[in-house]
Amino acid sequence: MAKSVPKSLIVLLACVFALSPFSIDTYLPAIPTITSQLNVDIHWVSMTVSLYVFGLSIGQLLGGQFSDNYGRQKVMIAGLLVYAIGSLAIATIHSIEALWLFRLVQALGGGMAVACVPALIRDNAEGREAARLFSLIALIMMIAPSVAPSVGTLILAVLNWHFIFIFLGCLGIIFACVAWKVIPKPVVNSSEHRPKLMSYSEVFRQRAVLGYLLSLTFGFSVMMIYLTNSPFVFMEYFGLSEKHFSMLFLINVVGLVCINRLNSALLKKYDPALLLVRFIQLQLCGALTLFVSVALLPNSIYGVAIGFLLMVSTNAGIMPNTNACYLQYFKQNAGKASGLLGFMQFFTASIISGLVAYFSDDNLWVVAFGVVCSSLVALWGATDGMRRQNA
Repeated sequence: MAKSVPKSLIVLLACVFALSPFSIDTYLPAIPTITSQLNVDIHWVSMTVSLYVFGLSIGQLLGGQFSDNYGRQKVMIAGLLVYAIGSLAIATIHSIEALWLFRLVQALGGGMAVACVPALIRDNAEGREAARLFSLIALIMMIAPSVAPSVGTLILAVLNWHFIFIFLGCLGIIFACVAWKVIPKPVVNSSEHRPKLMSYSEVFRQRAVLGYLLSLTFGFSVMMIYLTNSPFVFMEYFGLSEKHFSMLFLINVVGLVCINRLNSALLKKYDPALLLVRFIQLQLCGALTLFVSVALLPNSIYGVAIGFLLMVSTNAGIMPNTNACYLQYFKQNAGKASGLLGFMQFFTASIISGLVAYFSDDNLWVVAFGVVCSSLVALWGATDGMRRQNA
């Protein structure tokens, strides 16, 4: 089924899916500069990462609702244009409050567009085929975080941080134009053949999928803790330069690509639910590595870097397998199911990562505690989901 999806559509879905991590990672090297120019504490600027993810979660609820009602193409284009407006507005700000406001607008638009991606995949594939397609899109998507900090550093060197957001706004406009060209027009069904539209409460009450909601929500929270707190951990606590920070970021992306390819190979033999449990167990090992390093070697960067590498890399196996396991229960209403999954994923992750950033006061204990707890909840959810699926 996945083979019937045009390559142009796959590339577009990957680009739209990649736009959010690109929006986060591109400006990470500029956070110290923005902090200095706005004359605020670095934690207030770092929390815009969590604010973006919070807006992304709300945008996905809207996108899931609208895409089932009005079609994937219209909603994705509208979301991308709102994202572009928010990005360009950020380039004009002179206060932290304005940064928060337009960052939220940018995220709402991005969330509306992103909600259409899993729904379009579910419209065309299911089971292992859907998991492979999610993995393929994730692989293309990983180009974004691999180059994003370097792009941000280059723009900073040649121009200034405002042009980072001008660049992002232009990407949103370009992707909207491509979406208008490559997304197939919806087939209009007669009223008697239209599927019954579910409410979000009805989707949430599907007991079989709650475990998968938890596994993705808290597994992704581990990555968000890293993204939100990595400027503090590596540039403030350990004193790395922007260049070395970008290089360390690239190593994590290489790990993501390796796990992505491993997951695609294993899907030929193993069920996505089983692989999901195994990857979360590996994520927990990374969290425990970080925790032990903070406890025994608080001034050593190596244990912290290795722990984060394991935790971040395993998301390349956690996200596609969770999406495939979860969406198999929703042949119809894939938009709302996708919107709820995205909302839970990003809303919870933004809250958890924001709290960790707020309470991380010149030490790494809160970060270590946050990733261990999140990994444990994710493992429980994945195990429960697999048990109910096999019952």
